[in-house]
Amino acid sequence: MPAPALSPEAWQGFLDVLRLHGVYPLMAYRLRVWPADCRPLLEVVDYLNRIFLYAAARSMRAGRQIQAVVDALEAAGIESVLLKGPALARTVYPDPALRQSVDIDLLVRPGDVLAAESVLEGLGYVSPKKEFHVSQHEFHHQVFEAPGDGMPLELHWALDTEFDMFPEGWVEEVITRRIPIRADDLLCHAPSHADHLLFLAFHNVFVHRSEGARLDRIFDTAQVMAQMSDEEDWQTLIDRSVEHHIRIPLELTAVSAALWGGPLPDGFENYAAWPTPSERETTLWKYSATRKGSVYSWLYLMVQGQPGVVEKFRFGYRFVVPPTPMMGKFRRSDSPIDLPIAHLRRWFSIVKYI
Repeated sequence: MPAPALSPEAWQGFLDVLRLHGVYPLMAYRLRVWPADCRPLLEVVDYLNRIFLYAAARSMRAGRQIQAVVDALEAAGIESVLLKGPALARTVYPDPALRQSVDIDLLVRPGDVLAAESVLEGLGYVSPKKEFHVSQHEFHHQVFEAPGDGMPLELHWALDTEFDMFPEGWVEEVITRRIPIRADDLLCHAPSHADHLLFLAFHNVFVHRSEGARLDRIFDTAQVMAQMSDEEDWQTLIDRSVEHHIRIPLELTAVSAALWGGPLPDGFENYAAWPTPSERETTLWKYSATRKGSVYSWLYLMVQGQPGVVEKFRFGYRFVVPPTPMMGKFRRSDSPIDLPIAHLRRWFSIVKYI
């Protein structure tokens, strides 16, 4: 269809709406093959092309950074799996520049975290908060600041955030089933398509439910689903979603991905015929909708995710008096006097949600 006759200001307004959806490079890539009279104004196309070139350069830098980390981990005998954006960019997208990321997510076995931390520190990465040392259950990854102008790196040892929803041993299964990434700029491993789709359903829908849908995340899942045509794989995936308590997010993921990827294989597009969600999932789903704005909902999800009475008590204590490294966002200086004031600032920020 011919492009609408809009003013430059109207086109800019359209782009502003899409800014947070992360699809500028994808738009530039698609518009290249459209007839000239179907494209936006030349200045809009030029703007998108500049963003695409920047995205390509950024993707190449990220690839080199990831390769250095993965090689160092492998040399230390640590198997890793690349998650989300950088992995999707090189497994289901035609060009890595089409899927941009703000950080790098690597999954390792829980028993390898300390050794991986040592490897990363040897490469110049620093982790101010040391999340793994604070709690292996309250946190699911440790954030590392990269040397120079590199991207932040999140070292994961769990896949279900702090909610302890997935069955024990799933991290090991994901690492065992990992598939190779053989891109021009990167050789490493990613989750299998089924494992990645299950993780994305949890991460995009359950964790980010209160933030609304983003087009890049919807397109991610559509691209992954396009790689899955085996009916047995789909049945296994659906059954596993019930076991992992994310049957509802998987359905919503499939519905939204159909906007781009088309319907599911025959026999699976009738969601009413899918197994019913577990009772636990139904309960957790209710609280996930309000966890961003309700301290009670957040606490409910966090507490139920702590295994055993001792861990629940430890979490409660950390909620009242967090460790000093976790107080960075509330501090105004490094003065010892500022620390108790920072705790007051934190509690004032909590009270407004109660």
